[in-house]
Amino acid sequence: MALVRLAMIVSPADAARMARALVATDAVRIAGDTPFFYTSGWASPVYVDAHALLCDVAWRTELMEAAARAVAPLVARQGIGAVVGSESSGIAFAAWLADRLGLPMLYLRKRPIGWGVQAQLQGRL
Repeated sequence: MALVRLAMIVSPADAARMARALVATDAVRIAGDTPFFYTSGWASPVYVDAHALLCDVAWRTELMEAAARAVAPLVARQGIGAVVGSESSGIAFAAWLADRLGLPMLYLRKRPIGWGVQAQLQGRL
């Protein structure tokens, strides 16, 4: 649900820049005859490799600025107190977004590690 709402608050100009960034960094792949299979088991004719954006500073900066512009009003309106990134490349994007929004950043492990006070959610508010 949150992803759908975020997509609606991105301006048309920012959406166009985001699409250009994904294409320019070769982050978008279109399947031929065989679809891509995600770890969830879902099949898709399109695959977006967010890791490609990690390496391109200019596009990454532009995308993170657009993301911050898009979510800042929602953060203020709903009193959101932190940005949480998922394990792997989600951590970097969450850190960059949290920095731009002036919020703490936490990360969520796919599975609990089995020790520690917060074995699955790492960080403090």
